[in-house]
Amino acid sequence: MFTDMNKAPRCTLLRFNKVIFLLAMALLAGCSSEGEVPTYAVAGSVSLDGQPVSKARLAFMPDRANGNQGPQSFSFAHDGVFAVAETQGLVEGAYLVDVTVMNEKGVPMGMASLPVSVAPDDSNYLYLELLSDDLEVVPDEEDEEGQAQGEG
Repeated sequence: MFTDMNKAPRCTLLRFNKVIFLLAMALLAGCSSEGEVPTYAVAGSVSLDGQPVSKARLAFMPDRANGNQGPQSFSFAHDGVFAVAETQGLVEGAYLVDVTVMNEKGVPMGMASLPVSVAPDDSNYLYLELLSDDLEVVPDEEDEEGQAQGEG
């Protein structure tokens, strides 16, 4: 009889867990994607003076002046190639891409901002072509010797 009493609470607990699970699934199923803004994948290449960059950090900043109220997103380029997954939140519209070019050790060499546009189709392959003369000094970064850029 003692053994039967130990089984009864366990069965009740299992039934309770199943009920909780089914309720959670019903709530999740009730959440629709209506009203959500669709996001799109973006891929591309980054070159500096006609050559693929070995490393770069990309920050996709929504161009609020041109009506893009979407979220920002980030990516890294390796050997001149980058990709932003659809799940990373790039919505249709204009962006300013802040590209920070880095050397082989990951130390920033300079930065440039380029205007791009994300479209609701498969044309979101971007060619980001930079020139050394257009790169700006990256603020608050350190050079290879550990000194802030601009110090001498």
